[in-house]
Amino acid sequence: MEEFAEEWYYNISGNIQDVSISDIIVVGSDDSKIHGYNMRGEKIWEYETENVVQSISTKRDLVVAGANDKNVYCLDTNGNLLWKERFKQNVSAVEIGEGFIVAGSGDSYIDTEVKLFDEKGEVLWRKDVKWVNNILIKEDKIILGSCIMHLYFFDIEGNLLWDKKTEGGVNTLISREKDIIVCCGEQKSSVDVFSYEGEPIWRHRFDSRVSDISCNGKKIFVASHDKHVYALTEEGEQVWKTKVGDIVTQVKFWNGYIFAGTTGNRVIVLDVNGEILQSLNVAGSVKKILTSKNFVLAATNKVDVLDEALLRAGRFDRRVFVELPTKRERPVAYTHLTLPTN
Repeated sequence: MEEFAEEWYYNISGNIQDVSISDIIVVGSDDSKIHGYNMRGEKIWEYETENVVQSISTKRDLVVAGANDKNVYCLDTNGNLLWKERFKQNVSAVEIGEGFIVAGSGDSYIDTEVKLFDEKGEVLWRKDVKWVNNILIKEDKIILGSCIMHLYFFDIEGNLLWDKKTEGGVNTLISREKDIIVCCGEQKSSVDVFSYEGEPIWRHRFDSRVSDISCNGKKIFVASHDKHVYALTEEGEQVWKTKVGDIVTQVKFWNGYIFAGTTGNRVIVLDVNGEILQSLNVAGSVKKILTSKNFVLAATNKVDVLDEALLRAGRFDRRVFVELPTKRERPVAYTHLTLPTN
């Protein structure tokens, strides 16, 4: 089998909230900053917002970020601000399409909305949508996942084609040629599949919370809080489950392998049959796993518990250190919201 080893790591000044990758790596953190890095792990720029950066998307020559200062920011890939737009609530999800940008607000049950912009920042339309948590763009269609157990399907003109109630809050959305895979991890946990016409195809329920999904075209891989990685068929039947010993926060299929990020400071590498091939130590719980053509990127917030063995010569290509933020730069307060139980 192919052996995986660390190329480099960097220490972000604040806790990582979101990561996106294209020709550069962009990180949003709770110290109100957007960090830009090249593929060698070298910091190339930094942009400061006014509050926690919740969501990041980068594509072509654009970087779009949503923050808890109720703004969406659009930057170029050199970190220069092109424009920003104010929302009524914190901006919780952003996504870049072909010639347009979609942003949605959340963290509240009132005054939440979704807006579609052109790349120059002009608002083409806005809609009232409750607590947008995920945005998926499929050609000229826009799929929105909500924390309050709903899935919305818009066309590029802003027409609502359909909306469906889900059993739980939407964590992850994946598009395939003929359907949409939905990971519902809040309240009741399930993986649901819908056609592009909004028809439910199947639902697979889980006893424990599920946090992420990935797909290789034939199988759907599921990250679960019961410390297992699951594999489902295209029809929703369970093929296998593998216990990895820690809560699984992220799962990603890449280059024939499954990468499972855990709360136990590890990334577990599995084959498509569920056999554990390798365990990679990382610096804390894995926040997000992203893949590029040549490498896998795992983001974490606990560099202080990094295994000293990882720092031996030949393990990392380079290390990048970022100074801690000042007291003024730290967010003053965080609002924690929970969904009602009835």
